[in-house]
Amino acid sequence: MIDVAQRIFGVTDIGNNQPNNEVRFLLILKNRDNDILGLPIDSHPSIIRVPKSAFIPLPDIYLTQGNIHCISSTIIKVENQSPYFVLDINQLL
Repeated sequence: MIDVAQRIFGVTDIGNNQPNNEVRFLLILKNRDNDILGLPIDSHPSIIRVPKSAFIPLPDIYLTQGNIHCISSTIIKVENQSPYFVLDINQLL
């Protein structure tokens, strides 16, 4: 399992060691080398279909000021929704 918040933002979820009764999900993925990894997520996963035109370059401000890692240079912009960031699974490892 990978601590996604730590890998992307460089912070550790301090509440992770405290017991809670919240429902969590584990997203199971394979990278290009067929390594299996698990990503714990706090909300129900969803699958959305988006056209290729929805994939746009990540604005430079996110990379220069956000101290964000493991994000590809692409985001998905869907009308009337917050942008979706595309994770680079190989960079997470």
